[in-house]
Amino acid sequence: MSETGGKFRLASQLVGSYTKPSWLCDHNKAALRNVSFWRIPEEHLAEAQDDAVLLAISDQERAGLDVVTDGEQRRQSFSAYFFRMGGVDMNTIVDISRPRETNAPSYNDRKDDPVSNTGMITNAPVVRGPIVWERPLSVDDFMYLKKRTASPTKVTVIGPATMASRLKDEYYGDFGKLIMDVAVALNKEILALESAGADLIQIDDPDLHMGLARVEPYAVDALNRAVQGVSTPTAVHVCYGYARTIASKRVDPDYARTLDLIARSNVDEMSIEYEQPGHEPDLLESAGGKAVILGPNQNGLSTASPDVRVLWTEPRFGPRCNPLANWWWKGTVTIYWYYADGSYYRSSTCKIPTSQQSDWVSCVGPNGETGPFDSTYRG
Repeated sequence: MSETGGKFRLASQLVGSYTKPSWLCDHNKAALRNVSFWRIPEEHLAEAQDDAVLLAISDQERAGLDVVTDGEQRRQSFSAYFFRMGGVDMNTIVDISRPRETNAPSYNDRKDDPVSNTGMITNAPVVRGPIVWERPLSVDDFMYLKKRTASPTKVTVIGPATMASRLKDEYYGDFGKLIMDVAVALNKEILALESAGADLIQIDDPDLHMGLARVEPYAVDALNRAVQGVSTPTAVHVCYGYARTIASKRVDPDYARTLDLIARSNVDEMSIEYEQPGHEPDLLESAGGKAVILGPNQNGLSTASPDVRVLWTEPRFGPRCNPLANWWWKGTVTIYWYYADGSYYRSSTCKIPTSQQSDWVSCVGPNGETGPFDSTYRG
């Protein structure tokens, strides 16, 4: 994300969230309507969440990650955290069925979030008026992070497709109007985070994948409206869902269609789930000219399996290389380079004897520089 002496650093980072300590919350009670999620009494909860953020920052810095988040330690639900807008009745929570409209993976049943192979039942607040951004929702959280790390910072917000899909609409009667008003409101939140000094703002929008058929007609316009006027680098993250609630993951052809949508939008980067479903390099053909934050972790473990393939695409390797979401590696890691048109350029292989955080410092284009990788390892 920065240039030094003709070299570029591949920025390792969490996808956004980080496991909350068990003393802070009960992970089996994350559903929106469950008020017993937090284990800490209300009068001490904010202080406890501060402590959890400090632990998350420390873990990331000790691991050598380049971009740091607050681990979303204050959020019971990543989506519900942003429901707190004008027009949304948070006092009325109903169940809505969200049919799985892609070939996305099967889910395991959960007591607090029942799902099936054909769809999901979601706790949803009710929309009773126009969606209006009334105040910053995540800026105070971000400022706490920013004051406690010298590293570049990343903050995550919900995407317009996902937020609109997880509300019970009793006002608009038109999903297109709902999603665009959500995008307008989220744009104000993103601009507030930009003013606060965020280095990377990531829009988490899983329903671009899970609800593709419903959101596809509006997706690009909604993303563009959400980042309108924003100069801070932005990324969109789409996934296959939480590993702890999914029986298995497999490649979904519709995932590439989702990336095509993001590639057509005005966001700068896309954060993709690559390794767990078993994607192959051809997936990156759908990235267009976007930088790619690659998700190479396997099954939520802290070590990747041997012979992991890490890839990127970049338009003729300029003007900057892509940040990759590096993880802890063990075994043989091969990095394949491709031009933006999908043609192969070269590869580099490193053998890592023990599980370590890879610090890929590299990345010069094909202009006579030697390399391609200067590989060092942090213990």
